[in-house]
Amino acid sequence: MKQGMKQIHWTLIAGMLLSLGAIVIRRTDLEIGDFTSGMLSGLTIVLIINGIVQFAKNRAVVK
Repeated sequence: MKQGMKQIHWTLIAGMLLSLGAIVIRRTDLEIGDFTSGMLSGLTIVLIINGIVQFAKNRAVVK
């Protein structure tokens, strides 16, 4: 169970960092801003979904 919780925490932290990066890139109006922030947003969503799926799997195993 502890392993699962660590996995979720790291997934959420990585997701938050990626979304922060996307916001910073969008705010600075760089040439690559739209493309990169779009990719980061997509990656963030994937990470969060992955975290939820991992959590659900770990819950199922524990029960």
